[in-house]
Amino acid sequence: MPIQPQCATACNDKTFISVLVLERLGDVIPIGVPLEALKPDVHEIYSDMSRFGIEHMDIRWRNILAAPAAQQSTVCPDHGHMHRWRVVDFDLSRKSNHSHSHIESASGS
Repeated sequence: MPIQPQCATACNDKTFISVLVLERLGDVIPIGVPLEALKPDVHEIYSDMSRFGIEHMDIRWRNILAAPAAQQSTVCPDHGHMHRWRVVDFDLSRKSNHSHSHIESASGS
């Protein structure tokens, strides 16, 4: 029996794949850090998820953690720079058929 009732249908589908990625992360956003400074990086991360049709469903400060310093040398292939933050806690997330790319192509952008 699935842990999450909303994934019951997907878990019975033979094409459903689950992936668990573990990474040692830093702390949550420190108190006093201006959120305006974080917006561009966090927006790009959520944009990446949207492009793949992933809806996080639980956006809040506790779910945005600092990327480990040792791994900040990894450059995002889509944005050409390192992301300093990671989004975590995907237990409420879901896969949508409406990805960012799908919406852009439908609107003619």
